[in-house]
Amino acid sequence: MNGIESYNEKVAIVGVGFRLPSGYTENGDIGPGLKDCGVLWDSLMKGFDGIVHTNERWSCNYHELGNIASHKAGLLPLKEWGMFDPLLFGINPNDSSVIDPQQRLLLKVTMEALEDAQIDPLSLRGSDTCVHIGSSATDYQNTNKEEIKKNIFGFTPNSIANRISFSFDLHGESITLDTACSSSLNALYQGYNAIKLGNSKISISGGVNMINYPLISESFTNLNMLVKIF
Repeated sequence: MNGIESYNEKVAIVGVGFRLPSGYTENGDIGPGLKDCGVLWDSLMKGFDGIVHTNERWSCNYHELGNIASHKAGLLPLKEWGMFDPLLFGINPNDSSVIDPQQRLLLKVTMEALEDAQIDPLSLRGSDTCVHIGSSATDYQNTNKEEIKKNIFGFTPNSIANRISFSFDLHGESITLDTACSSSLNALYQGYNAIKLGNSKISISGGVNMINYPLISESFTNLNMLVKIF
């Protein structure tokens, strides 16, 4: 199929995998994160609030002293970032601790998306399946500089998409995009185009954003990019 013929073909989203903030539980803990489309839809229809206080990540003094404008954010519990089976993805357990949690989470939800689509991951090995991931957060990289010496590919932003391609043995385009707040949208657009232009039959597209340290929020506050919440 050439590019022109492919461009006339329809493209469908056949599987999804995700983790979204789910707010607080009845016990006052951060919820485990939404990962089911049905639950997400029901929650949205009920007007749920997935926002929590940032003192789950850093001291409330940042907000009280005016260093950070907002004291609220949509957060996943830290244990969600930590739960990971490296052997499932062919990763040495000794190496998993120096891999950006964003890479680990994306591997999990990619597997879930393939399961949701009823696609056997083994059937994609060696295929032209492409990967486009939007990501702009570098919290883990900026705060673990000594660990970078052990395995730089566990930290570099470009490795986020590459990690998925390598783990699933995918031979199509493998690109991490950083266009700030539009990163995930552009990743989806690039994945769509890869199929329409005949470069790939299947595209894995997504995004990830880990807020774990106050540095970026402090910078956004200094630039008046965050609305003050009292």
